[in-house]
Amino acid sequence: MQSRSATPLPHGRRLGLLLALAGLVVIGVSPGAARDAFVAGGRSTSRVDLGEATRRAVEARAERVGRALGLPAGARRETVRLDDRFDSIVVDEVTTLDAAGRPLAVQRFGADGRLRTAVRLGWSTATGHLTPGQAGSRAAVILDTVGVRLSDRPVVTAQPSDRGWLVAWPRRIADVPVRGDGAWVRLWADGSIQSVAIVEAPLAPAPAELLSSEQARRRAEAQLAGWARDGQAIGVVESLELAWVAPNDVFEPSLPDAPSAVRRLAWIARVTPSDALASRMRAIELYIDAGDGRLLGGDLLE
Repeated sequence: MQSRSATPLPHGRRLGLLLALAGLVVIGVSPGAARDAFVAGGRSTSRVDLGEATRRAVEARAERVGRALGLPAGARRETVRLDDRFDSIVVDEVTTLDAAGRPLAVQRFGADGRLRTAVRLGWSTATGHLTPGQAGSRAAVILDTVGVRLSDRPVVTAQPSDRGWLVAWPRRIADVPVRGDGAWVRLWADGSIQSVAIVEAPLAPAPAELLSSEQARRRAEAQLAGWARDGQAIGVVESLELAWVAPNDVFEPSLPDAPSAVRRLAWIARVTPSDALASRMRAIELYIDAGDGRLLGGDLLE
């Protein structure tokens, strides 16, 4: 989510503003964005020097993958290496251009050479009548061509805007979801590829001893009580869910604005805001470390 202002506010600063408006000022909103590894509103990527031999190898890989995915061959390619500070990754981006220099497709590869995203640009007027099962099978075949083999059943969703399909495999570890991770394939109505995205972040070691849901609830309630002022409650913990999450700065403005690149196991405490905040947000989520119980950040559902 982003602020509606011209320059997005980091989550922690924005929550402080919302609480101030509600008369529940409990979180300090200090300056310090200049010290952040990534500053909200600034450029998230910078170019890194890419040697000629490496460039040729990356473009050869893009040609093979593009052909397997059915992406347009184009007349030439432009390749850059990008240091993405927001996601804490370095990627090789290859853009396929037609003879007039217009972009036809974009692919991104991680440092390990594996495909992260592929997008066929433009609009398709193709028609078709795939069933959800056929769309899921087609998407699985597409991922298999780039070395991604998934045994779980996907979530298949029709896309009314273009009569296509979104096929998703959310990542799970021992049946615990990894938020933000998974594989997604968008198909046009005829089953041809629109885009592919594959996200698999590194995980921190699981805690030796797991905090119980009741212990996590008490930690979350204590945090809410500590933020309250003049007896005005922030909200009520309605539910808890165990998940791998990316720690962030939602409740601590001094942290870097970008979420951590490493997922940690946490209890997600979903909070229904009090009357003073209910008009500004639907829910607040607190990430409680499943090992030591510390606050790892959270989310604001507006």
